[in-house]
Amino acid sequence: MVNLTQPALLCFGSVPKDSSVRHHFLQVLTYLQAYKEAFASEKAFGVLSETLYELLQLGWEDRQEEDNLLIERILLLVRNILHVPANLEQEKSIDDDASIHDRLLWAIHLSGMDDLLLFLSS
Repeated sequence: MVNLTQPALLCFGSVPKDSSVRHHFLQVLTYLQAYKEAFASEKAFGVLSETLYELLQLGWEDRQEEDNLLIERILLLVRNILHVPANLEQEKSIDDDASIHDRLLWAIHLSGMDDLLLFLSS
């Protein structure tokens, strides 16, 4: 999942000027925006936060290398999903509905992932 959600600018370096490469860039960006919408669910982040919580419960000396890699991958996945830019065409609304990014942040809050991120940062 981390590889699938890698930011398009990281893959391409910059916005391509060549029309065929730019088409691929925009297609990757469309896929990323669909991933972001799919992750705007409490269930998706619930699984990630439960897994991260269980790994963080292990003592530093009890963690295996695979555990540390899984923690790193979960954090990278969260970063990648949050990094996806908004689709301005899709998010035009007339009644100030919550954007996909707002729904994503709400799902992160409901799943408890925000508390885990605060714990890690402190």
